[in-house]
Amino acid sequence: MVGRPKSFDNDTAIDAFVEEFWSRGYEATSIDHLQAAIGIKRGSFYAAFGNKESAFIAAMERYVDDVTKLVVGELEQNPDPRAGLSGMLRQVGAFMTSNNGRGCLLLSALAAPPELCPDHAKKLQSMAEYVMLRIADKATLLVEQAGRPMRMDADAIHAYMTSVLFGLNAMATAEVDNDSILLAAETAAVFLETA
Repeated sequence: MVGRPKSFDNDTAIDAFVEEFWSRGYEATSIDHLQAAIGIKRGSFYAAFGNKESAFIAAMERYVDDVTKLVVGELEQNPDPRAGLSGMLRQVGAFMTSNNGRGCLLLSALAAPPELCPDHAKKLQSMAEYVMLRIADKATLLVEQAGRPMRMDADAIHAYMTSVLFGLNAMATAEVDNDSILLAAETAAVFLETA
């Protein structure tokens, strides 16, 4: 006997999960929300995705592929590390204004880490490291190529970038007005350009 075919497309389902987790956050998103988003019953959800944690990790991986890697890619492709880092801050500021109220799914998950099993927690951490290691690499390159004494070393630049990214995300999730978010991003970028 042939089983009943799935009534949903897996890629479309994961895109819907991204929207649910991004809009609600991990804790406030229930299995019922995820089921409703893709129109399947609880048993079908568990058969296809296992549990809420697995659906969350699948959504995070999709988000990193679709959003985070684009931002990081532009950082990596810029031959000027100072312009790459300051440009990233401006780009993230613009992203936050277009997602005011939601911010960045990855940064929000890192700011308030959900309770996950060790394997899933490790996957989430590796997503964070993907971004942070690339920022650290550019910060090191900036210091090496500066040709003059700088106010910050590579570790300080990395810490600065991290604090600004989390700060911009906090502003967006708190629904601070877009002009203020853009001003914060621009001020941070200019500071880095003159460091």
